[in-house]
Amino acid sequence: MWIIGPGDLVDRRYRIERELGAGGMAYVFAAKDEELGEPVAIKIIRPDLVSDPDLVERFKREVRIARQIHHPNVVRIFEFGRTEHGGRELYYMTMELLSGVDLKKRKARSLADVLDLGIQICEGLEAAHRVGVVHRDVKPQNVFVDERGRARVMDFGISRLATLTGLTRGSQSVGTPHYMSPEQARGAKDIDHRTDIYSVGVLLYELATGRLPFDGKTPVEVALRHLQDPPPEPRKINPRLPSSLERVILTCLSKEPERRYASAAELASELSRMRDALAGETILIDASGRMDADAVPTLRRGEPRAPGGSEGELVTTRRSRKGNRISIYAAVAGAILVAAFAGWVVFRPRPAPEPTEEVRIAPAPEPEPPEAPTTTSSPPAIRAQPSTTVLSAPTPATPAVPLNVRISANPGTEIYVDGDRAGVVPPIVELSLLPGKHRILYRIPDYDELETEVDVQAGATNSFSHRFPPYGVLRVVAQPYARVELDGKDLGFTPVNLPKVREGEHRLRLHREGFESIDATIAVKSGEVNVHRFEMKR
Repeated sequence: MWIIGPGDLVDRRYRIERELGAGGMAYVFAAKDEELGEPVAIKIIRPDLVSDPDLVERFKREVRIARQIHHPNVVRIFEFGRTEHGGRELYYMTMELLSGVDLKKRKARSLADVLDLGIQICEGLEAAHRVGVVHRDVKPQNVFVDERGRARVMDFGISRLATLTGLTRGSQSVGTPHYMSPEQARGAKDIDHRTDIYSVGVLLYELATGRLPFDGKTPVEVALRHLQDPPPEPRKINPRLPSSLERVILTCLSKEPERRYASAAELASELSRMRDALAGETILIDASGRMDADAVPTLRRGEPRAPGGSEGELVTTRRSRKGNRISIYAAVAGAILVAAFAGWVVFRPRPAPEPTEEVRIAPAPEPEPPEAPTTTSSPPAIRAQPSTTVLSAPTPATPAVPLNVRISANPGTEIYVDGDRAGVVPPIVELSLLPGKHRILYRIPDYDELETEVDVQAGATNSFSHRFPPYGVLRVVAQPYARVELDGKDLGFTPVNLPKVREGEHRLRLHREGFESIDATIAVKSGEVNVHRFEMKR
C-alpha cells in the first residue's frame, strides 16, 4: 500500500501537493521545495522495488548520468536522495515541474506538427546519447509538451531497467511493448542508442496515422510482432501521407539496427529537410490523430484565427468521400447559377427610363393684337432629361498574398514567429508570411533570447537577422553538491553543464544549508570549455 500523500514532507524538505502520475517503477508528485520555496516534481521509486540492491544501484548510477544532460528538449533532473518515511525506505529524485500535457494527450494537428515534434524529440535524445544514456522507453507518456509547444523527453534512467523478462511485476507493467525495439523485446544485452531510433519511428507512425504499427492482446504477442512482422505501410492507412515521410518511418522501424538511422541527429536532420521542403503546405489531422485526407489545406501563418481555435490551428469536421463529392458538385452548380444571375442583372436590356419631372417654359403673354397683328410662336416645351445610373459589377478585393521571409541567427538559435515555433538555425529559416506586422523571437536555450517586431512588405527582401554575442561552455562542480545561481538565475544543483554562456564575466553563487555560501566572479571565454570547481565548507 502506498504511504505518501498530499501534505506529507519527504526528507524534511519536499512538501507533497498532489499526485501527477504513476508507472510500474515509480510515482510522480508535484511538490514544493520548502528550503528554496520553489515548485518541483518528485519521483519516488515504488517501495516494493527498493529491496533489490542491484536495481537501486543501477537507478542511482543512471540518475547521476541523467543529471549531466542539459538540453531544452530534456526535462532537467536536480537531485537524488534516500530517506525514510512511515518506517519505509524511500529513494527519490527531483526534477523541474512543467505546465502542459504529455504527447498521449496532445495529438499532432498537422504534418508540420508531426515533423516539428519528431525533430525536438530527436534533438533531446541526441543530447542524451552523447553522454552515453540510452532511454529505452521512448513513448508518448514520456514526451512532455509544454504550453509553448516545446517537447521534452522524460524518464531517463529508470527506463534502462525494463526488459522483456520484467514486463510485469505483480499487477504493474514495467516497460511498454508497443514501442519496444526487436532487440529490446528479445532481451538482448548489447542494446545501444538505435533502440531509441526504433521507438521514435513508432511514435512518428502513430502521430501520422493515428494507429500503432503492432498491437495484440498480450504484451508477449505485441513483442513477437515487433520481432517477426513487417509494419503495415503508413500510406495504406493514410494515402495523403508524403512518401518521403513513409520512407523515414519505415527506415526507423527496420528490424536490424544497422539499417536504421545511425543517430538521432541524422534522423532530426532528415525530418528538418522534409519540413523545409514542405514549407507552406498544410495537411490536417483529425481528432483520432490521423491526417485528414479529405481536408483542404487553407490556413497559412498569420491568417485569422478559426472560431474557438488559436492562430495556426484549424477546426475541421471529417466527412466521407462520397459526401465530399456531392458537396463539390452542389457547390459548382450553385456557383454557375449565381454567375448567370449576376450576368443577367448587369447586362439585361433596360427600357428608356420615365422622366421623374417635367419642366415647361411657357411663352410670355401676348399683347393685344394691333391692326396688323404679328404672330409670335410659342417656344416648344423643353423636357428635363432624367439622369441614368450605370450598374457595374463590384471590384473584388485583392486577397493578401503570402511573401517569402528568411530569418537567420547564430547556429542553434530557435526561431518563433507570432508565438509558433518556426525552426532552428541552421539552416536559414524560410517561411511564408502575410504582409504586415509580425513578432519574431530569437532564442538560444540556456543562453539568451530577443523578441522583435518586423514589417513584412511586398517588394522588400524580407530578410531578418539577429546575432547574439559569442559564448562558451560553462561547467560548475562542487564537493559536496550545492545549489548554483548564475547572474541571479537559479541553475539547480551541481554538477551544472551549460553549453551556451555569454562571453565575459559573470556572478556565481553556490549555497547549501549547513555550509558557507560562495560568491565569486568568473570569466567565460568564447569557444572554450570553462570548468570551475569549488569546495563547500561547513
